Amino acid sequence: MEWLWLVSVGAFTGICASRTHPSVNPGVLLSLAAGALGGLLLAPLLGTTFAGLLYGATLAGATAGAAIGGIVAVVAAGVARRRLRRRVA
Repeated sequence: MEWLWLVSVGAFTGICASRTHPSVNPGVLLSLAAGALGGLLLAPLLGTTFAGLLYGATLAGATAGAAIGGIVAVVAAGVARRRLRRRVA
């Protein structure tokens, strides 16, 4: 059940991050997918770091890692989509 929480946190923060600037906005569906994937993949990597800062709360650390993972993945997807559009056009 924890993975569902991490996927949803990554997806929601990814969508919010994609709305900040047009150059990093890959679209709604790609933002959902990239944010969910980034949240799921980066939560274990960053979760242990943040859990130490949050007095050992592992779920809170994983949630913070998923949020940052969703943001990073969506920004990377937006930049990649923009570069691909320039190259094709």
